[in-house]
Amino acid sequence: MYLKETQGMVPPYIVVSQVWGEIMEKMVLPGIYWGIPISDKKKWECVLDYCRRTKTKWLWMDIICINQAWDNHVETEKALEIPKMSQYYQEASACLVIPENYEKFHTAYACIMDILSRIADTGASVQDNARSIWDNIAMLEAVVNDGWFSRVWTYQELLLPKKHVLLDGQELCIDKLGRILGWYYKILRNQWLKKPEGGKDYSFVYPENELVFERVGAAADWEAQSISWDAKRTLQRDGHLKLLTTINITSWKNCKFPVDRMLGIYGLLKDEDRVSTLNKLDTAADGKPAAAGESALDTVTSASGIPQTSNSTSGVDQKPSGHLEASNQDAQLEKMWE
Repeated sequence: MYLKETQGMVPPYIVVSQVWGEIMEKMVLPGIYWGIPISDKKKWECVLDYCRRTKTKWLWMDIICINQAWDNHVETEKALEIPKMSQYYQEASACLVIPENYEKFHTAYACIMDILSRIADTGASVQDNARSIWDNIAMLEAVVNDGWFSRVWTYQELLLPKKHVLLDGQELCIDKLGRILGWYYKILRNQWLKKPEGGKDYSFVYPENELVFERVGAAADWEAQSISWDAKRTLQRDGHLKLLTTINITSWKNCKFPVDRMLGIYGLLKDEDRVSTLNKLDTAADGKPAAAGESALDTVTSASGIPQTSNSTSGVDQKPSGHLEASNQDAQLEKMWE
């Protein structure tokens, strides 16, 4: 950003939150001196198209603004970025969400928002609208079970921004999503809604047994999702979430490396619960000079003084710093939790 143009102030900008998926290639962009890892170039084209349609001039996107390489110099840069993540997401004018199923997500979301505004929020008869309500369980499932809601890194990207938007311009309202989810859960559990004649069969809905979203291997049930979204109100009220509560909420969410369970919620915590990322750029966390081939980020110190291993800052699955085995990472993480 040019200070001359912005007069020293950060101009309005959006942040981008996406589900990475399997990295297929490195994308080259003018002005970026590293290859940008990406799973689907069409995602990037969708971002550009959104910016053109909305006349968005500035955006922050992790893979563009932070080098995702694994060398020591880059890891030091990442360590400096960790404390800034919450600021980036909180101060953005909006967060552009690119779900895992980004091509169909917006259609499913529009369908369930229609049920919310037309039936749930108006108190309309469930029985009179049974077929429409029942058929749209599939749309609710497509939204709730999207991978964007099941990652540790995207959780703070869900809670921190003041506003979320989808690629088609719809606003993604977490409070409304929580309302319609709770409403469906209630009418199914109370057996106010039963499968209408000719209705679709769902392998995960058994209202006659008071079981909703019961599925082997599911990332989370509806109730767990709703609880995780409710934390947004707590964050807005208190300015932070409690460490153990947040760990519990995100325990079912996915991440590649154990340490991401702490780094991925960094921006949601109060200062004394946060991991100190770097004391000095040129020294290890114990105050001694970093060994040859070892970056300062390889030894990250918690508030309790226990060295921790860090490996990523921005939602990308990274190679663990120091190349520790997963068992060692687990052991260190457990000590920090204690």
